[in-house]
Amino acid sequence: MASFRAQPLIRAIEADPALEERFTSDPVLHFDEDRETYVARHVAAVLPTPALLTLDGRWLEGGGPEYDHMFQSCLDGLPGDTMVVRVLYHS
Repeated sequence: MASFRAQPLIRAIEADPALEERFTSDPVLHFDEDRETYVARHVAAVLPTPALLTLDGRWLEGGGPEYDHMFQSCLDGLPGDTMVVRVLYHS
């Protein structure tokens, strides 16, 4: 991890407040993974919404990689003729 943080890009981000704000306080989270992991993480985050109502009536809320993976697995497991409705607002 120390050698990763010594790279010019990471040092530049950590030295510039505007860049650090863009990448949060830990830029390593954005660059410390291989391409396959990076792509998989971003693909898994495309569809999930803050909550999911399953076909069996469960209301699931969450966030983060585990929730995104569960959300995607739930969609992948649906029959091909299932209609999925995305609600952007609920009260």
